[in-house]
Amino acid sequence: ISNLVSSQVSCYNLDFETGTLVGWEGGTGLCCPVVIDNLGIVRNRHTIMKGKGVDANSCDKITVVAPGGLYSARLGNEEVGKESETLSYTLDVTQDNSLFIYKYAVVLQDPGHIPEEQPYFKVSIFNENRELIDPLCGAYNVIATSNLPGFEKCDTNKVVYKDWTTVGLNLSSYIGKIIIIEFETGDCALGGHFGYAYVEAYCKS
Repeated sequence: ISNLVSSQVSCYNLDFETGTLVGWEGGTGLCCPVVIDNLGIVRNRHTIMKGKGVDANSCDKITVVAPGGLYSARLGNEEVGKESETLSYTLDVTQDNSLFIYKYAVVLQDPGHIPEEQPYFKVSIFNENRELIDPLCGAYNVIATSNLPGFEKCDTNKVVYKDWTTVGLNLSSYIGKIIIIEFETGDCALGGHFGYAYVEAYCKS
């Protein structure tokens, strides 16, 4: 119990348990290439989700909150216009929070553009110099296309989607250091198709 309490203090609101985005930093910009030139939380681009709703663009397969959770954050939206968003959390790694776990679900339209113009979702775990700490488990980048491993198709709006997935990252070798967890979404570069994701995270010893 003491470990759990300590973990929640050192990872305050990492799982959005306050029903807000307190402790998280947002950014918005344009894609592609991505330029995040506005810092701050923006309504409808950084959104707290709650309840038992489902995402219509996934043919009602994805819940807007991870199973077992109370809240999640939706990054991006189903609007278009070459939008790109980031949501990041800075963590001072200790023994009590050195196991970082994140969950994500992704909804991407697949218009069939060349890869660099497609909607996408990206996860990056950086050190304080914004260098990737682990290219294998600390980075994930998916671009909309057919036959993506782990993704399903929904004919509504030509969407490919991935249901809630959990990833764990052992940060024990970074105790005493600062890391930055960053999620990023982007629409298509031509301005007519969307990409967004739902995220949640927590930490423990």
